[in-house]
Amino acid sequence: MIDHQKLQKLVGQLYSAVSELGRMFPGRHFPPKKIGIWSGVWGSAWLRMLMT
Repeated sequence: MIDHQKLQKLVGQLYSAVSELGRMFPGRHFPPKKIGIWSGVWGSAWLRMLMT
């Protein structure tokens, strides 16, 4: 079963993170639907770094 309150909180945190990324990297766009893709890229890069 989905915890709707937790989901709302997580979505709010996602949008906060997107806003912060926009401030850190002016001119770059981080639409929330793309964040999942980015997290996969970062996770893959981090794993490769740990394995070397």
